[in-house]
Amino acid sequence: MELKIIRRVVVGHDPQGKAIALFDGPAVPKQCSPGGNAVVNLWVTSEFPVGLSGTADMAEGSAADVRD
Repeated sequence: MELKIIRRVVVGHDPQGKAIALFDGPAVPKQCSPGGNAVVNLWVTSEFPVGLSGTADMAEGSAADVRD
């Protein structure tokens, strides 16, 4: 079974405060089951409250990173 690709857009702000797209592209499944289900990381953070000043794509880790 072919999985439907999800478009993931993450927005932020440039130094002047203007809204910009930091990431715009497909959210690739990180884990697929034999039954056709999949896990896609749309947003991942390691802190609370969430730091919004970074530009790194935290969702690029593996599915195992989310469970830890």
